[in-house]
Amino acid sequence: MLFSFYGYAVLAAAFLNIPIAAAVAPTDEYTDADPAQSGYLPNHNMDPAVVDSSQFGQLWKIPFNAQEQFYARPLTYTPLAGGPQLLFLASTQNWIRTLDAKTGAIINTRQVHTPFLQSDIG
Repeated sequence: MLFSFYGYAVLAAAFLNIPIAAAVAPTDEYTDADPAQSGYLPNHNMDPAVVDSSQFGQLWKIPFNAQEQFYARPLTYTPLAGGPQLLFLASTQNWIRTLDAKTGAIINTRQVHTPFLQSDIG
């Protein structure tokens, strides 16, 4: 079979000039930073000139549970109307934490499910 049903539907929509429903909004982006993926966005207070200077360093360190590991990148939220930048962390022990990005103060903590091993579910 050369085309699937979806392929025929797309071809028919193209020839008949029928708009296809988009799965993303016009404001959605597939990147999580600037187009070059440098990781720098001007609203996150992470100017490369500051990061490369001696002013930049570790601001805080918070110990969590001994068995927790963090494989995912923290999500940084910068409100448009001002207010504190927030960090969202997710651990291997299924804890989601919200922290103040500047001070490291814990704002909210929630365990979304008790941790389990892959072997527990087969």
